[in-house]
Amino acid sequence: MDDSPNPPELIERFGSLPPDIMGELQSMLRIYDIDAQELFFKWESYSMKMGPDDINLTYDTVLAFKKDVQELLEKEQRGKARMQQTPAVQRTIQPQAARADPFAL
Repeated sequence: MDDSPNPPELIERFGSLPPDIMGELQSMLRIYDIDAQELFFKWESYSMKMGPDDINLTYDTVLAFKKDVQELLEKEQRGKARMQQTPAVQRTIQPQAARADPFAL
């Protein structure tokens, strides 16, 4: 990844932005280990979720966007962890009647 103040891949997708906003976007690339294209897709999704108004990238909106991405990734991780735990839990928590042989005397 390019650590320059205005990496070309971010400029290509987001346009020329003030250094504070560009810094937040670069931070998101590093923290979430994603490329500029994926970040742009997440921005587009966030923009649509926020409503029909044309949302601009300001420092406040980029911070809200960053928080939203963090919450989505945490939710995704919790879901994955729950899916990995579910089969083991289902095997160990069975009612006594389900384990007993109904035809035994």
